[in-house]
Amino acid sequence: MVWTQKFCKTLYLCFVLGLIVASEPVVGRTVGIASPVKDSQSHFTGILGRSIAVQMDLTIRGDSVSGSYYYEKVGKLLNLSGSISQDGRITIDEVDENDKKTGTFKGQFARSQEKFEGTWSSTDQKTHFPFRLSKVAEYVSLTKNKEGCWSTESADKQEQGDCSLSFEYPRFLSTSPGLHQINNVIEKRITDEFNEFSRRQGEKEEQRNRGDVRADKGTEWYDAYGYTIEYYGPELISLLVTHGWYAGGIHSNIDYKSANFSITGGKAVSLKLADLFLPQATYVDVLSDYCIEDLRKQEAGHVKRGDILRLNEDDLSVFSILPSGIKFSFQPYAVGPYSEGSYFVIVPYQALRKVIQPNGPLRRFLALMPASDLQQRDR
Repeated sequence: MVWTQKFCKTLYLCFVLGLIVASEPVVGRTVGIASPVKDSQSHFTGILGRSIAVQMDLTIRGDSVSGSYYYEKVGKLLNLSGSISQDGRITIDEVDENDKKTGTFKGQFARSQEKFEGTWSSTDQKTHFPFRLSKVAEYVSLTKNKEGCWSTESADKQEQGDCSLSFEYPRFLSTSPGLHQINNVIEKRITDEFNEFSRRQGEKEEQRNRGDVRADKGTEWYDAYGYTIEYYGPELISLLVTHGWYAGGIHSNIDYKSANFSITGGKAVSLKLADLFLPQATYVDVLSDYCIEDLRKQEAGHVKRGDILRLNEDDLSVFSILPSGIKFSFQPYAVGPYSEGSYFVIVPYQALRKVIQPNGPLRRFLALMPASDLQQRDR
């Protein structure tokens, strides 16, 4: 019985071909009013008003628009939802973390959806700003499904069920050598994940052929990787990778990885947490103290009970770089029971002023700190 091996080989060829030829996101259309705008998920950067820098993720599905954006000086995400009319006019409402409407974008795409321009208005209609945004990345979606895949629940039992493997990742549009290099790094990571998937399925098939395990009908198995742009800048790219999977058992699982790059002289360099701070600085202690206090306020179970009193560098390995601070992601079980889900902490640069490397990758954001904070850092 060799269907798994054939499936893996076929899936691999389709997957690699998809990486080569996929220039547009692979998405399904939503039934509704016909829209002149094609389905897509994209990342935009640009200006609101005269000089307010913003970053925006937008997803188009049929006549529906959704996403989020943030002001670079503030860093707090605002959710977006709206629609596209038959003549291509876009209306998007923004809401805060309390689901309170705080403003509306009205505009249109231009130049084959490379530009998004129009007017932002406050909820009370007293404030209006023009906005001009440019697309900097387009998300690509790849999904493969197979009936009769295998998932293992225990060492001596195997369930037979359907499986899916999916990836969603950004492809940067700039011709910059550094961004082209990052595109290659992302696609290599995806290929490596696929190869690991193939290896695992091959092992399970061998066990099945030897009769080492019993096969029963099981639930659907899936592996899904989502890469999101946390920050896009000419000298800095920050990505968060969310990996969700189910392979038998009581519940699904989720974990996180990060990918941060500094671009200098046209070359992208992968960043470690230590690269952001002064040599010999006790940055781990500073980060740990802030995160523990924040997690205690969020009532993270393991922290609240006193099971976790300090975080080490491995605990802080998943970090994203934002204009407002460094964001740390903690997967279920890391700082609380599974039922509490994931936790996120943003450590503002003001809290790190004494340990930040002033000429390092964060130098762009130090300019946003109040002068008094910078003076205190240098004391």
